[in-house]
Amino acid sequence: MPNKHYILYLCLLGLLLAACSQKPEPAPAKDPVKEMEEVLSKVNTDTASTHSVKDEILVTGKIVPDEDSQIRIYPMVSGIVKKINVHSGWYVKAGQVLAELESSEMATFSNELSSAEASMANAKRNLSVKKDLYASGLASARDVEEAESEFKRASSEVHKSEKVLQLNGGNRQAGYRITTPINGFVIEKKVTDHSHLRPDNADPVFVVADISKVWAMVNIYESDISFIHQGDSVHLTSLSYPGKIFSGSIEKIYQVLDPETKTMRARINIHNPDLLLKPEMFVSGKVKVVQQNSRVSIASKALIFDNDRYYVIVKEGNKPRIQEVEVAEKMGGRAYISNGLQDNEVVVSSRQLYFYEALKQ
Repeated sequence: MPNKHYILYLCLLGLLLAACSQKPEPAPAKDPVKEMEEVLSKVNTDTASTHSVKDEILVTGKIVPDEDSQIRIYPMVSGIVKKINVHSGWYVKAGQVLAELESSEMATFSNELSSAEASMANAKRNLSVKKDLYASGLASARDVEEAESEFKRASSEVHKSEKVLQLNGGNRQAGYRITTPINGFVIEKKVTDHSHLRPDNADPVFVVADISKVWAMVNIYESDISFIHQGDSVHLTSLSYPGKIFSGSIEKIYQVLDPETKTMRARINIHNPDLLLKPEMFVSGKVKVVQQNSRVSIASKALIFDNDRYYVIVKEGNKPRIQEVEVAEKMGGRAYISNGLQDNEVVVSSRQLYFYEALKQ
């Protein structure tokens, strides 16, 4: 019985060794041409087309307040500063008192108002008396008319004196108040306590600006002047806000060159609703310009750079081929080709390295 088990074991072992010694049939080799055609049918492509060459010109400059949104405030009268209520950088609202003065001129205006009010009171009493006498037959109608005319003249003088006092920002206590007519930030303050002010001073005592809209004054190099035009869009950046883009457009180009820097200035309008941009802040920008000449362009990602040269994979039907090209410039994800590619030719824009390595062998 054991011999039978031993013989059965030897048979099974022999069958196992025979099965292990059999070699698998080799897989049929793939046709590289068919494989390439299969991959080519699944890749992304881009059609070469002729466009006007777009470019970006770098500019630098600084933020300044919009001159149409800032107010230079001068005193209307002379006087001595008794109190200053704000400082540079403070936000103020329209009508807010910035500083207070004591002024002899305001005392004169106040006295003129008091005198006019006294004259009006006398004229009013005189008119009342004339009307009573006329009712009693002791005065004529002409006397009443003259009294009424006198009262009107006195009332007009009071109104005039009140307006003068009001326009000069004063009060009945010979005080003068410097106020702001707009909301904004105090960007300049040129007054201190106990200063003597005169209305003919050349410099304003306060400058208030609304910076919800600002200007960027940028410098244009002489070599770039011919490419930049009024209305061109600009994307600005600031060191204070990395990665944030402030968009604007060129509103004015100053047609004068700085003799020292050989640059020309341009003014860019920027909406600044969040008040992020501050006066005197440094900015750099890119001006979007369109050149007069046109070139064939393709997606930049379709380019292959090898040995200091550019190549593309051109798709002709279901066949790819390598084509060397000369790139004039790259801008906004597009490559502008000066030589090597024709309009309407189709280029591979994905897995192009696979075709390049396979075809150059």
